[in-house]
Amino acid sequence: MSRRPQGLYIFTRHSTDCKHYSEHGETDRTENRRCNCMKYIAGTAPDGTRMRESTGTTSWERARKELLRRFAKHDPTNKPLFELANKAAAEELETQKTVVEAVADYMQSKYGTNRAYETVKQEVTLLERQLLQWCKEQGLLRLSELDLDQVTKFRNSWGNNGATSNRKASRLRSFFRYCERRRWISDNPAELLEPSLERSVPTNAFRPDEFAKVLDATYVSHEWQGGRDFKCRADRIRALLLFMRWTGLAIIDCVRFPREHLKQNSHGIWTVQLRRTKNGRHVYVAIPTDVAQAVLAVPAMSEGYFFWTGNGEPQTACKGWRRTLMKVFRAAKLKRENKPLRCHLHMLRDTFAVEKLQAGAALEEVSLLLGHSSVKITERHYLPWDSRRQDRLTRAAMVDFEQMHTPKPPKGRKARVIRMPNVKPAAQVAEG
Repeated sequence: MSRRPQGLYIFTRHSTDCKHYSEHGETDRTENRRCNCMKYIAGTAPDGTRMRESTGTTSWERARKELLRRFAKHDPTNKPLFELANKAAAEELETQKTVVEAVADYMQSKYGTNRAYETVKQEVTLLERQLLQWCKEQGLLRLSELDLDQVTKFRNSWGNNGATSNRKASRLRSFFRYCERRRWISDNPAELLEPSLERSVPTNAFRPDEFAKVLDATYVSHEWQGGRDFKCRADRIRALLLFMRWTGLAIIDCVRFPREHLKQNSHGIWTVQLRRTKNGRHVYVAIPTDVAQAVLAVPAMSEGYFFWTGNGEPQTACKGWRRTLMKVFRAAKLKRENKPLRCHLHMLRDTFAVEKLQAGAALEEVSLLLGHSSVKITERHYLPWDSRRQDRLTRAAMVDFEQMHTPKPPKGRKARVIRMPNVKPAAQVAEG
């Protein structure tokens, strides 16, 4: 007798006119009985399904094949490998982080609820606006789908110049590095991004005569009809331009500049407190007396600030000042080489650095005044203006000039002509 599958078996339901009915009754599980009665499958399948069904055939061999098919159908360990792999992949996919969840977790972990605009605006633009929108357009939902090819396509969609593209790629690496530490991805795809080619743009600073025209334009760029302190508004704009030019501060730092940080030292020199270094010491920059008097002559906008009321966000006040100063630049109508000069606020900071370098200040000192994290950043933008460094290089190249002894050129000599001696032929010698 062949071995039956465990849990399921075949039996024959004999009809009353069958010759085996009288011997075994209605049901018969003996396999060696051959008759034309219907065969049935009964029992419990491996997955726990109870079964008592007809095979639809009177052949015992066909019934056994049907039994094996039913057994394989209800056996979870007998499924094809690709079905098991797809099920495991589907379960793993459900547990993977989505791009939206990863970005939200990264921003919450890094900044929390204190998301000041000037500190996170670059990452908000890159991750929450550009990356999420691009993934939505490409149909990318899971974080694991962002491989090197997809990240490269995302980088190529920016359309920024080389320097900006490299800075954004650095922020993207920080995001994926965070995801890698959380074990959401196996590796960082942004680490293999090739750096973009950076074309150095020459620093554009105001010349002294151009800055004088900008100061004069403060009184003709606007027509004040009224409003709060409209009578001294032009003087306030002029004071802000002078303050930015001689301190090298950005517009956001000038707006938030506290009044108590402008004071005279023990020598009577007006100084501006810029920042505090890592060792706890403050960094000051000296400004001309005329600049300090111009700032102090205008009524302060609040008790704590010269150029901000203290209400609302400082970024909102910066937007208003930018619109005002751009009108001043347009009213100045500056030209270079008979072409209109494109002016922007950062030119005031560049003017501060360039004038200091041309006057003989060291590049390291200017880097400290500008607040750069490394002197290499200052070298990248202002090294061509460092006249002292070029002078030092010129002197260093001339230190061994005294060892140079130029030999005198040789005197001109005539070519020496070699004359052969006058020798008589042998025949003439014999005759003689």
